[in-house]
Amino acid sequence: MLDDTARNRLLELLVGRVEIERVANPDEGYSAHLRNALDYRRWHTFDLHILRRDASGEKRERYGKRVGLSGGEKRIIGYLALWAALASIYDTLQAANPECARLVLLDDAFVQIDEATHPRLFGLLAALDLDFLVTSERLWGTVEELRALSIYQLLRNESEWGVAAVQFRWDGRQLQPVS
Repeated sequence: MLDDTARNRLLELLVGRVEIERVANPDEGYSAHLRNALDYRRWHTFDLHILRRDASGEKRERYGKRVGLSGGEKRIIGYLALWAALASIYDTLQAANPECARLVLLDDAFVQIDEATHPRLFGLLAALDLDFLVTSERLWGTVEELRALSIYQLLRNESEWGVAAVQFRWDGRQLQPVS
């Protein structure tokens, strides 16, 4: 999926990493040099930073255990990082296969996240061009940030066998039952 320039840059990086390992550990064999060179965790890190705004201005903090965040804030950071990575992967896959699905499955979505933030999260999913399937007992996704949404409410009577599905459509402004 890489063009020649990107392939050559990647090859140069990996050959360089193998050479660094060979020089640093001359007694180890090629397989150890290769294994260590390909383990990006040894030579690359990913950091998340939080930008906080208050009356005194903006403060940027590296995300870690000592950053005081609520459970909902931690979940939001997790969603943001994972969705950005997933959108990037899908962008790469779609270059080779334009029909590639861009699907995210969210089971019991947005638990511990305040309802005022839900529209922003749905808006981010839409902005990243991610399709999603959400399960929730309370969340319908009827927010202006979504131009279209198909919703199925599952109904179950404890005394009966089976589940009934009622379909609704959201057009960004109105929720309509589908008959």
